[in-house]
Amino acid sequence: MTATTDTAQIPESTRRLYDEALVWDMVFVYEPEMDNDYRLFPRWIASGVDFVSVHPAGDNHNIGEAMRRIGRLRAHIRNDKTGRLILAESVDDIVRAKAEGKLAVGIHLEGFRCLERDLNLIEIYYRLGVRFCHPIFNLVNSIGGGCADRIDIGLTNFGLKVIREMNRVGMLVDGAHAGYRTTLDMMEHSEAPVVFSHLGCYSVREHFRNVRDDQIRKCAEHGGMVLSREQLLERVWGYDYFGDSRLVDAHIRRLRTKIERDPSEPSIILTVRGLGYRLGT
Repeated sequence: MTATTDTAQIPESTRRLYDEALVWDMVFVYEPEMDNDYRLFPRWIASGVDFVSVHPAGDNHNIGEAMRRIGRLRAHIRNDKTGRLILAESVDDIVRAKAEGKLAVGIHLEGFRCLERDLNLIEIYYRLGVRFCHPIFNLVNSIGGGCADRIDIGLTNFGLKVIREMNRVGMLVDGAHAGYRTTLDMMEHSEAPVVFSHLGCYSVREHFRNVRDDQIRKCAEHGGMVLSREQLLERVWGYDYFGDSRLVDAHIRRLRTKIERDPSEPSIILTVRGLGYRLGT
């Protein structure tokens, strides 16, 4: 494990937890024009992160723009001169990255405007490495209702087709930016588990992006996962939550009271600005 701190100060129990678990960061906004690109990956490596999911495209892009942006990201990973990046297209790639001391980089999309209502593009994006997607990004679209809208319409008929096609190709459905009713529809109609990749608990912090207790329970019943996101734990902007584990603890405790986990399953450490947590026991 490479780190910027004195590893001799790390308790043995923490060291064992790290050795046994996979450390994930589910969202990195990939915008090279803003210096958010592969040059920042060494920070994840130095922090002991095993996997980071990058979104190069989404609701702000059409098909052509999304293809070019995904191609650019793939080239950055392929041509990395450090030799420490692995394009993660399977769980085995992530496990291999951890064993080799490398960073597994996944690809996801935030919003399916870049689908342009063509279901055939879902398989194409999957073949380009996209492994999960928020079909709806905050605002209503032809797929379903967004979490930031006044009225949540639920999944549309086209949205049901999108979920079925995502299931068919093996792309995870992410409800992190969808409306309340729409997420319940996702979990009811998806044949595969639905995830909430980055948000908090509404019962702890009343924010439109956060999930309610019945969403958490239904997600668990269908084998899904809820992952916390630091901006939604207390205040969205202007609050110094960095390093304050009490805010994270409140959300993790709430999740643990709503999700039962098989102790024989491998753990996943969720990273929240450098704070690591293991869901379950």
